[in-house]
Amino acid sequence: MTLPHLKSALALALSLTALTAANMIRAETDKTFQVSATVMSGCAVLGSGSTSGDAGHLGTLDFGIASALSTDTLTASLNQWDVALQCSPNTAVSVQIDGGKQPSGGRRQLALNGGNQRVSYDLKRQTTMAPIGIDQIFSETVTGELVFRIHAEAPLSGDLPPGTYTDALRVTIGW
Repeated sequence: MTLPHLKSALALALSLTALTAANMIRAETDKTFQVSATVMSGCAVLGSGSTSGDAGHLGTLDFGIASALSTDTLTASLNQWDVALQCSPNTAVSVQIDGGKQPSGGRRQLALNGGNQRVSYDLKRQTTMAPIGIDQIFSETVTGELVFRIHAEAPLSGDLPPGTYTDALRVTIGW
């Protein structure tokens, strides 16, 4: 091959390479991919200000004031929680209430602040007055906001040392 032929062949090869590269850059193809979303039933805790799963303070059951000599049964109701549970339609919700800080004999106990004296108390579902046992799970089907009203009864013995008696309960809500 002579030098002029070699130059022509090289120029042709470079032109073909450039043409092929240009065609590769402009090549098009049609492909598809799937897009989907699954929407599940569930609930949102409103008004707690927490994102950790701890809803904070739900409310207060206050038995009021009674004489140390009283043998009455004190009652209290929790009709509205300080936080709301908003659920999608027909969501199955479970509610469980523990035994408090000092359960004894299968009952929840109020404890005298700074003392050892105890007052037993029982929880009931206000709508049915069915007892709520320690760690018993209740199921509700919720549409909208969960309304779970609690009634409590504390029979007094008539010989209690004066003072303030308290307890704290943990409520676990699942869906």
